[in-house]
Amino acid sequence: MSDAVVQECASGTIMGTFVGGASGVGCHLILTWGASRDYDDEITTHTDPKPGRYHTGYKAGQLPQPCFILKLMLYSLFDQGSYDEADFCGEWTKISFPR
Repeated sequence: MSDAVVQECASGTIMGTFVGGASGVGCHLILTWGASRDYDDEITTHTDPKPGRYHTGYKAGQLPQPCFILKLMLYSLFDQGSYDEADFCGEWTKISFPR
């Protein structure tokens, strides 16, 4: 596989992760049939999470934690040129455990 194909696949995967994360934050983890009826058969827009559900307090389109971690990883990769555990973990620690 050529470098261009790998880059295109990686870009698509990253963008899909961000779009899927933002799209799913409002309806994430609908575990009962009753809860699933709160939404149409097809969700076509970003939605705020319903009160008392997973991601309560998030706004429509906001990135969930896995996307936030991916964003930190990408910034670290771009800044360092390759994976640097100390850089990535240091940034994660600063944000997760502010002093």
